Amino acid sequence: MDVLTRIIAMEYNPFYRYNIRVEVGDYIPTINDSLYSIKKEVAESNEDMSEIWNAFDSFGSDYSRFQTDYDNFLNTFKEVQNLSIGETQFTVSFTDGTNAVYNYTVDSQGRITGIAKEG
Repeated sequence: MDVLTRIIAMEYNPFYRYNIRVEVGDYIPTINDSLYSIKKEVAESNEDMSEIWNAFDSFGSDYSRFQTDYDNFLNTFKEVQNLSIGETQFTVSFTDGTNAVYNYTVDSQGRITGIAKEG
């Protein structure tokens, strides 16, 4: 029998068990075969899409984390316009017009031992 030949129909007489009719021929796909093939392709596509969405979610969370870190950096970073140093304090003037005053203490050798922001 040719391996490409399939049983495509079968009949059986329940009243005479020796009467069996078998029809062989080329394989003809049925609607069930087509639906199974479509279901399988959709399942494989969903698996591929879930991998893509997982990678996208990972990228999105990495980007969000980076954006948060960058925003935090911008909040802590200011460009200094002027630095005035006195006997016990120094004043920092920023380009945005704000100022910060710091008091400091020194030891007998002139090394700074403590700094505290005023106000």
